[in-house]
Amino acid sequence: MNNHQIRYTFLHDISSQERLEQWYQAQLLQEKTFYYILPSVQWFQQARKRQPGLEFKTFDDVADLLLKQANKNYNSISDIDRILLFQDILKQDSSLRSEQELVHQAKACSDTYGQLKRLGLTVKELPKQLQPLSEIFEAFEKLFVEEAKLFDSENRIHQAVSIQQTNVSFGHIVIDGYFDFSPIQYLMIEYLLKQNVPITIYLPAVFTPLVNETENTLQRLGFIQAETKPEPQKVRAHIKTLHGGTTIQEEIEGVLETIKQKTKEERFDYTGIVLSNESLYKDELITISEKRNIPLKQIKKKSCMETSFGQFLYLLFSFNQDNMTKWEKVVLLDKLAELLFIHASQYSKLKHQYLLDEQVNPMIDQYLEKTLLFLNQIGKQNCFKDYLSHCLTFITDLDLVSFYKTIIRNAEMEKNHFKAAEHWRVISTIITLLEQEQESLENRGILHLETTISSFAYWFFNRLDNENLFIDRAPSDGIVIHTFSDVALFRGKRLFVLGMNEGVFPRDTRLGGYFQESYLKQEQFRYPIPGLEYFRKKDDTLFAQLDYMAESLSFSYVSGINEQQLLLPSKYMIDSQIEKDPEPSYTLLKRFGNNQYETKLEYEEMISFQIGLGRESKHLPSKLANFKENIARLTAGEEILSKNWKDYLTKLEVAITRLESYADCSFKYAMEHVLKVSEPLQKKTKLDPRETGSMLHKVIEGFYKDITSIPFSEIEQYYEGEEQRILMEIFCEEWKKLERSHPEVSQKVLKREKEVWQSKLEKWLVAEKLRYWTNDALKDMRIFKLEESVSLSFPLATGETLILKGKIDRLDIDEQGFVIYDYKSSSKQLDFKKAIPAGVTLQIPMYMIALEKEFNEGKYKRHATVKPFYPIGGGYISLKEPYIRKKNTVWRDEDQKIRFEPKYNTHIEEIHHEGLEFTYKLNDLVESLWRGMHRDFSVKPFAEDSCKYCLFKATCRVSHGHLEENGGGQHEI
Repeated sequence: MNNHQIRYTFLHDISSQERLEQWYQAQLLQEKTFYYILPSVQWFQQARKRQPGLEFKTFDDVADLLLKQANKNYNSISDIDRILLFQDILKQDSSLRSEQELVHQAKACSDTYGQLKRLGLTVKELPKQLQPLSEIFEAFEKLFVEEAKLFDSENRIHQAVSIQQTNVSFGHIVIDGYFDFSPIQYLMIEYLLKQNVPITIYLPAVFTPLVNETENTLQRLGFIQAETKPEPQKVRAHIKTLHGGTTIQEEIEGVLETIKQKTKEERFDYTGIVLSNESLYKDELITISEKRNIPLKQIKKKSCMETSFGQFLYLLFSFNQDNMTKWEKVVLLDKLAELLFIHASQYSKLKHQYLLDEQVNPMIDQYLEKTLLFLNQIGKQNCFKDYLSHCLTFITDLDLVSFYKTIIRNAEMEKNHFKAAEHWRVISTIITLLEQEQESLENRGILHLETTISSFAYWFFNRLDNENLFIDRAPSDGIVIHTFSDVALFRGKRLFVLGMNEGVFPRDTRLGGYFQESYLKQEQFRYPIPGLEYFRKKDDTLFAQLDYMAESLSFSYVSGINEQQLLLPSKYMIDSQIEKDPEPSYTLLKRFGNNQYETKLEYEEMISFQIGLGRESKHLPSKLANFKENIARLTAGEEILSKNWKDYLTKLEVAITRLESYADCSFKYAMEHVLKVSEPLQKKTKLDPRETGSMLHKVIEGFYKDITSIPFSEIEQYYEGEEQRILMEIFCEEWKKLERSHPEVSQKVLKREKEVWQSKLEKWLVAEKLRYWTNDALKDMRIFKLEESVSLSFPLATGETLILKGKIDRLDIDEQGFVIYDYKSSSKQLDFKKAIPAGVTLQIPMYMIALEKEFNEGKYKRHATVKPFYPIGGGYISLKEPYIRKKNTVWRDEDQKIRFEPKYNTHIEEIHHEGLEFTYKLNDLVESLWRGMHRDFSVKPFAEDSCKYCLFKATCRVSHGHLEENGGGQHEI
């Protein structure tokens, strides 16, 4: 009688109560143990509940049994451990340029080695394309497999099947529920056959090409059919539908809503959900189901890496441990504040203070100090033991557990006691894990291995990711969640299959590491090659099983377009029996358009959506009514203060630049000058343009300050050819001060900026010589004042006098009058059509009026050779384009324009005070702006450029409508 049999099983009979009972009774009649092999953990859990007393195993477990029976001692290692061992071999490779490259190369080699073993091959059978790796693999096997006896999952099977045993003490092996086997599993099965171990394999009666291929392979190895093939099992699914969703969220929302409607009269566990891609769908499914109060029948657990403390540890290893800036440290402060439950309002003040002077209060300082000490020392380790010990010491010394114990003791007063309990559990779990790993790694010979911080971090956080905290048990009734590999466990009526998109299912499966399918040749293999065609057969089988699982199947996918391509349903959805919706079924519009809700949150979301469409609702929740009112006010952009505030803010002295700022945007002016909202503190990666502008003025003032009595024609003689050297000396001195005020800006940026400014000043000096020093038409003109303060009295309609203040960068004079200049680091024009009438550009005209009055009223009577003394002209000198004098200057007549700017078509205007005041109604304009500065702070940007670098756009909610309403910036007078 052949003891190696193939039997057939209907899907719902896999590890059934009856079958398990039968094998348990058979085992009682023999002295040797029976071993029952099932495809996954989910199958094990169900089988152990159904039949205690049977030994349920995996193929890896069987390999362990064989090794122990042969008295072959070894230590198990994980795939992560294997990467560390490959890194130890590769660290001598001088071509690897960084720690990260070493880790990546070690992982690639480890994955390739693992794939080789999973194919049932040895290093000697390595494909010729991968022969360059043979030396590394041979070194790995000699050092760690043969000498150190460190066996990974794949090597445990290879080592087990290499043992020449005469009497394997297994009573019977039962393999149930596998559609196919991998080459390494076939290797194990073939070895057991040679050892005359009785084996019974139950193949699912889903007669697809994959199952037929599995059957043929087993028969070739020596198995026989113990029974004739049964008739194909009866198809249960008579209803099949396909629905599209606009997003993953809407797909899940639509499916859960459908389930809720169908389960009003019955249990939730009559319904199951199959996820074609767990990583994309599971977290979102859990979140939405909790929001909708729809139970999922699964244990609630959380990975240590998903917790706040796990993320805190991960953050520590993401820093460059040397020379941390305060901006990097403040990220640690953020995480510590979260772990210490510091309230947001309190923390914002604490954080602001830290960014100013790097000082924090004692409540958090001790934790930050210990964390920084850890970061300072962790990079100095070079042995796995040292890294492990250092982490354990740090977590223990940080002593957050004591902090959480205090909160838990005062649970009645502390609202964070549940979070504190979770943090306590996480820290305790991690400490226990590290202590256990010290002993385990010692046994495996890894503890004293030299390694890098990147490799240790990779190992550490993979271990934390696999360490789970129990949160809550599964509810007694809930929707059952499955994947394609364990959906045969489902015993309900309806299945909803999510994520059935092209490219998602069937899956894009590839061989591991450097392996390519083209490296494998069929004649070298006794077993089916797991290539792309094979994986397609497997997915075909996994999909085919759904027909026998439930009475109705509802498929869904995400329709629409992503960034790269059209989102289409899977090829399996082409089946003519599947009823397809012509349009997406699960959309936001349909979800909120049915006017149905069950929770307060759903009601508020639905009403918000309707309001967003412009519809009215008579019964708004108070919160939404407030939102709507606030949005309407923000949209209008009107910010008018009361009379009391107006009187409080009114002052009879104002800087001309403040008038310009208000005219540019009244709301922005209020934020900057009334509320004094400062810029957000942030790391400086470039120079502050305001400080470079200040430096510019100081350099030019320092260069010209000693020659204010010398005519232009004598300046070259005064400098004796040393003008460029003197200018650069002044510049370098001021630049040192600027660098000291920007310690966070990199030296590379500072060096580049210095070169740019040095070039600008050199061009400016050449332009100065050309425009003034060597210009015969200006030979008697001289610089009269630099950084000269001026004031101007303005009578108001109330009889009061408004004092306007300003500072002129440069004032030139000769016997014909005076010229004023304002230096700009960038380009700026004199716009007499829009900017000046709107008050956005007032400096030049107001300075001309102020100086004309001061000259003619006697302030500078020793220097005014004629009376009346009028302005000749003036404008802006741009350091960006120092040669250009087009629309950035103005002159009082054609003669002066030719005298100063013979090559350019510049402005010619009546610039004496009567002409300016009459033409541009400056008296009314100034009074209108001044009065608005104390009351009206509405959103009124002059133009789009007003908003370009504004810090307050998110607050003011500016729109193009505001610009259009303001008529391009014209203020009413």
